[in-house]
Amino acid sequence: MLDDIVLPDSTVQAQLELFWDIVSNECQEGRKYLIWLDLESSKFFEFHSNDEEQRLDIVIYKKPMMKLFPTLLTVQNQLIADNWDWKTISRTDAQQTDKLYKIFLAIVPILFINNESHTLVLILESMVELLSIPNNKVLRLLQCLLTCSRNNINKSSSYWTFLRKLYSTNSFQQSIFIDTLIASATIHRKSYYCWNFASFFATIEFARGADLTPVYSQVKQFCMRNLDYGAWKVLCEIIIIMVSANTNQYWLKEFERWNDNNNNNKLRTPNNSGRLHQKTMNWAEQELFMLSNYIKSSQTESLIPLTIIKWVYDKLEL
Repeated sequence: MLDDIVLPDSTVQAQLELFWDIVSNECQEGRKYLIWLDLESSKFFEFHSNDEEQRLDIVIYKKPMMKLFPTLLTVQNQLIADNWDWKTISRTDAQQTDKLYKIFLAIVPILFINNESHTLVLILESMVELLSIPNNKVLRLLQCLLTCSRNNINKSSSYWTFLRKLYSTNSFQQSIFIDTLIASATIHRKSYYCWNFASFFATIEFARGADLTPVYSQVKQFCMRNLDYGAWKVLCEIIIIMVSANTNQYWLKEFERWNDNNNNNKLRTPNNSGRLHQKTMNWAEQELFMLSNYIKSSQTESLIPLTIIKWVYDKLEL
């Protein structure tokens, strides 16, 4: 089946390889930000350092990208055909692997152009596994997608789910995920799936025995700057977890389902262990008092109702 897929010419292929290198490699500037410009250019993208924002700006030019899009879309449509069978791909066939890698490179820009395609994301996951793409490169690709300037991409349920799977089955630094969710939430306000990931992340980090103080601190800072109900709800969830060790059982089951055959990545600490209580009831009362006063003084009760604070009081029986 791979033989039926017509790839872009060598000039375009070279640009696709460079694009993958940029979105998947470590960024010295701090982070990457993908921007769309409705301009003409000889290339479909360029990149440059943005010292003021401490980031690498990746600029996609809409007009040349739209000229390339039909070719890439043809590749996509052949991949998602009903009769496509990934079991026909041999890991040991060098020619097949090389062709599959070139197809993978053609698929990556589509992720930034097209609206969310659940099927295409599943295909991408299969390709990543077949080609043994390093997990840190996949993580950087997802970071680019989830912090780009297009809201219909950075709020995609499929990409946030992919990130949950990647986080669940690997070991990465906590700060990477905190930075990603805060950056995404800053770009796209009221992002349901972003804060859904944050809730999952806080639950699993706690169950793994990690200190949630850095997560709480970053989310709290975000809440003080943004009237985002999803963020405030996660902030309150973290208070409950840190004080009572009461975690979301649905998230725990999802984590275990993804790690069914991975004994090295099981949750290392029992959910009901007394030593897991990271903060005291005294601390919770002080935090809730401060948060209540902030909501009242900033006259934001219509956006962040005080009932969310009462919910925490009830949960902790304060």
